[in-house]
Amino acid sequence: MVIEQIMKTSRMILLDLSFYAFGVLLLISTNSQHIPLVILMLPFAIFLAALTLTILLVMKYISNDKKYVITRKRLFSAGLIACLPVLSLVLTSIGQFSLRSLITLLILFGIASFYVNRAT
Repeated sequence: MVIEQIMKTSRMILLDLSFYAFGVLLLISTNSQHIPLVILMLPFAIFLAALTLTILLVMKYISNDKKYVITRKRLFSAGLIACLPVLSLVLTSIGQFSLRSLITLLILFGIASFYVNRAT
């Protein structure tokens, strides 16, 4: 039982590292002047998935439960937390990130986290 949990965790870590590696490789190897918008947004989606998985792994590590289960609420919470740095990165890449946009994002994510915790 413990070995299965360790294997599952190691697979999650390997998947997470591969997401990060693929995202960085995609960012390095593409020229934003000659690719379609869908491919231009792909690294941000990959980083969102990687950050969500990283946050889930941190939640699993912090939790002392022997049988940690990824519930819908934990997945939504991790995705919401991961959205903040990814949206900040998107705004930075188009030159629109400022203190005002950071405050606005924090307020929006505060409201969204309240509703996610109440709904699930």
